[in-house]
Amino acid sequence: MSERVLVIGAGAMGGWFAAYFKKKRKYNVIVFDKDQAKASKLARSLRISHVKRLDGETLRNADLILVSTPIEATPNILENIARRVEGKGGVTVVEVTSVKSEVVKVAKRIVRKKRITVVSVHPLFGPGVASLRGQSIIVTPIADGRKEVGIAEKLFPEAKLYVMNHREHDRTIAYTLSLMRLILITILKNWKPFMEKPKTTSQKLLLLTASTLINESPSLFTQIIKKNPYSREAAEQFIRDFNNVRSLDVKRLRRLYNRIRRDYEHVTRSYAGASKIAESLVIE
Repeated sequence: MSERVLVIGAGAMGGWFAAYFKKKRKYNVIVFDKDQAKASKLARSLRISHVKRLDGETLRNADLILVSTPIEATPNILENIARRVEGKGGVTVVEVTSVKSEVVKVAKRIVRKKRITVVSVHPLFGPGVASLRGQSIIVTPIADGRKEVGIAEKLFPEAKLYVMNHREHDRTIAYTLSLMRLILITILKNWKPFMEKPKTTSQKLLLLTASTLINESPSLFTQIIKKNPYSREAAEQFIRDFNNVRSLDVKRLRRLYNRIRRDYEHVTRSYAGASKIAESLVIE
């Protein structure tokens, strides 16, 4: 018998997960979005069902509920789910937000009071990937970490899983995703007058990286920058490092550069391949 999967959120990532579970064949996938036109369009494209209301019957009939909604909406949605499925055993809720501190606080309270299972994951990929093979997912424990990781392994067997508590997760994301986006948006904002000029290999690769920023939803960009409690810390550290590097004399600057090259020797070996990619890009 097929397991019933309810995907809440018909945006880019919600659509990706709906398609993922549909391909697995052992799941009967249903989608909901408060924007009914969006849910209907996704359902037609995947040939799955959609519901117009997120009522108690719909929630209780699901074996797995995957929540792919903006960070500001997710805590209330989790509360609503817990309230409506209370008393039914075996309900698993998976949420996929990019910032965990606020969501985990609510999820811990829900699990303790309502006795449902909440699995908090952060897929480190966008909706453009063709499959999970080679992709990474962070699992943030809520109550029973071993059980939650086991559920994630069952649902996403092809992915590489990493376990981080919510503080470690959000600080890591602040220094990788949040800071990177702040730097990229600053570059793009100030490069506009120079876009007609010839581009170096590194500029082409940077623009390729920036394409992920340009194509993601404004909601995702906002939550990664503004909702992460450590994004300011990461930005302030960047400014301190910038000022420190500028103050170094040539000898110490060269020493710093050589140390970084040693630390990232595995990256330097990719230079030839990166150059080929850059030369193949057509960026007007």
